[in-house]
Amino acid sequence: MEPIQPNPIQTPAPAQQIPSPGPVPQPQTAVPSHPKGKRTLIIAGVVILCILLGFLLYRQVTQQPSDPAAPTPTPTSTPSPTPIRELSGIAGDPAFAELEASVASLSASIRNFNAQDPSLSPPSLILPLGFPKE
Repeated sequence: MEPIQPNPIQTPAPAQQIPSPGPVPQPQTAVPSHPKGKRTLIIAGVVILCILLGFLLYRQVTQQPSDPAAPTPTPTSTPSPTPIRELSGIAGDPAFAELEASVASLSASIRNFNAQDPSLSPPSLILPLGFPKE
């Protein structure tokens, strides 16, 4: 087998010179005697002013009339009396009386319930796992 020999690097041929074209001719435009920019600016200002005046007029028309300040009620130390209610015909039924007694008993039990029972303490988290103490 023959050893692989690298090809020698060849230099590229010089690029052909392309003549650059001259400047591109621009069309001539006539300048108007009164600039359109000034006229547009004036029209835009008038439109914005009309919109602003219309908005202010709309707010003035739709604004609620300010009522005189209502007097602030003064708090009283005694509550108002509870109105006397007329009981219905079935209010004297023994089933309703039994239900009312059961609700009163349950309410008393809930009021007397002690949620912090000392016998319900959490378990100790110190466990002998055999790890060396540092």
